Amino acid sequence: MVIAHTAVELAQIKKLLHAVRTSNYDQIRRICEKGLNGVINYNDPTDGETPLLVAVKRNDEIMIQFLLDLHAHPDITDFKV
Repeated sequence: MVIAHTAVELAQIKKLLHAVRTSNYDQIRRICEKGLNGVINYNDPTDGETPLLVAVKRNDEIMIQFLLDLHAHPDITDFKV
């Protein structure tokens, strides 16, 4: 589990989570390709959410598959487990 701590990590995970919530596929791909290595699997430090967990909670099957194709790990949990 990688938890965002630095200002850059925090900014990128917040942007990525927002992009998932708003179904902004272009921004998600851009962040994953040009952002921090592995940012798709970072946990938000406040609640432990990852982009994949957000998509699962929304029951957004298309987004889930998109994130898995970008190498999101399905075994990362939030802080509530």
